[in-house]
Amino acid sequence: MWRRIVVALIALACLFLVAGLAVREILPRNVTAISWSMESENFGGWSAVDLLPDGVGFLAVGDAGAFTRGRLIREGGRLVAVEAGEPEWLKSDFGPWIYPFVEDAEGVSLESDGTFLVSYESNSRVWRHDPDGPLPERLARSKAFYHMKANGSLEALASLPDGTILTLPEKPDSKTTYPVYTYDGQSWRQPFFLSRGFGWNAVGADFGPDGQLYLLERGFVGFGFRSRIRRFDISEADGILDGEMLYKSLPGRHGNLEGIAIWQDDAERIRAVMVSDDNFLSFLRTQIVEVVLQEGRSIAKVIQRRPTSDR
Repeated sequence: MWRRIVVALIALACLFLVAGLAVREILPRNVTAISWSMESENFGGWSAVDLLPDGVGFLAVGDAGAFTRGRLIREGGRLVAVEAGEPEWLKSDFGPWIYPFVEDAEGVSLESDGTFLVSYESNSRVWRHDPDGPLPERLARSKAFYHMKANGSLEALASLPDGTILTLPEKPDSKTTYPVYTYDGQSWRQPFFLSRGFGWNAVGADFGPDGQLYLLERGFVGFGFRSRIRRFDISEADGILDGEMLYKSLPGRHGNLEGIAIWQDDAERIRAVMVSDDNFLSFLRTQIVEVVLQEGRSIAKVIQRRPTSDR
């Protein structure tokens, strides 16, 4: 009996291994991953990140209800270190019962007025937090939010300069599409869908300087996490959008990447900064990963002029 169970488990592990190795990586040449740590009992569980336009200043939010501000340090254009302040607790308007109502903070978007939006997975909702104000602003809830999975709702959150807010669930009922919800300051709409692949879940989103939507997805294959980034043009979105694959990793290359922020450097390269959630477990990593998703125009021209071989 036990021998059969062991054989079955080995066979299952082999299937996971084959499934993971069958994934073809799409890795840009410039990928940097560094560890992030801090001497604080409130450090960890970072599930979302957003950047200031300079790509240096950042804000990270954790699923325990904490947030921290910091800066990314680069040398020669490559990420080398992270500096951040002591984590603070997100504010709640539920009196002393703060923690149950700010736990499961999963998405963040910095606003131009200094406030920041946070999407919450449990009790699915989006709140606007003001670091200098006493209470958060509770945005209206879509009726659809009440019916989302408790451990699979609003992880991805992004906003446009015109104030439009966009969010989508991590694990929708559909195996092939993600419903996208947009907020115009008054109410939520569900105008279009993004395609969804087998084994992938939406965990982060951001709009780039090109106005396009960048979606971070995560998969787990039994022995490690895999990640991918797709880009979508939503300017005339209708129906189901497939998007462009920009990045895909093998399981185990990075930690549990859950947050993404997009920025453009002085050389006009579009970069993605991602953060991993260690779930407060010692065997998982907290990482900051930066990927150059698109080279700048000046670099592209040099590549185009490069002589080709006659072979």
